[in-house]
Amino acid sequence: MTTAFIIGLWHSDIPVTDEIVARTSPNLMDLMVALAGGAAGAYASTSPRLSAALVGVAIATALVPPLSSASVLIAHGETGLGLGALLLAFTNMVAIQFAFSSVLWLTGFRRLSHASGLSVLTFLRRNAVSLGILLLLSIVLTASLHRAIAQQLFETAVRTALGQVVDHSTGSHLAEVRFDTVPSSAGPGTTIVRAVVRGPLPPSASQVAAMEAQLPAAPDGTALELRVRFVETTVISRDGRLYKDAGFRLD
Repeated sequence: MTTAFIIGLWHSDIPVTDEIVARTSPNLMDLMVALAGGAAGAYASTSPRLSAALVGVAIATALVPPLSSASVLIAHGETGLGLGALLLAFTNMVAIQFAFSSVLWLTGFRRLSHASGLSVLTFLRRNAVSLGILLLLSIVLTASLHRAIAQQLFETAVRTALGQVVDHSTGSHLAEVRFDTVPSSAGPGTTIVRAVVRGPLPPSASQVAAMEAQLPAAPDGTALELRVRFVETTVISRDGRLYKDAGFRLD
């Protein structure tokens, strides 16, 4: 973490990459992957047919990327995103520990003699802290997964609605749609939909307002604002310019 922080300070002019940002919003799928990785690592440590190096690989791939991402983000001043990466690292730590304990218990490493045994209740009592943290993380990360799915559905619905409207204009094409959330101290903020449209004629302000009214509501309760960046495009064939009389209209 110290090394990543120094690198982040040293190269503060380099933008944060998508690989780093992808580790700032953990969800339930990350927890499932960590549990599976921990179980596989524990099985590798107890099986004579598998290399024990798999344990180190599993832990390194689960912990090094989020911890390094957190340090780089904090060095760039993105404390909120850095805390998200730390949450992913903490999730992986707890999941790996509990998965290791479960697999070792199932394979007979129970720290007691065969005669006395170790009941399931005793095992759960000894791992009560880890289990409680896992349950809490499951609730938090499930909510995060629901938000991510809702956001994906919202963005897909917006792209589909804009694409259908733009296709009504002869010669026009929806090139790109981006989403930005602008926070506000007085409310939930605003979700800005930035659409890049290529065509022969630009839409008017009233047409943009009509398109905005057809878009679905943002799942996080923010206000929605559509901004269209128009790029004039001329299509020419051997007979001359096409779509010269086309207009951007809503039917």
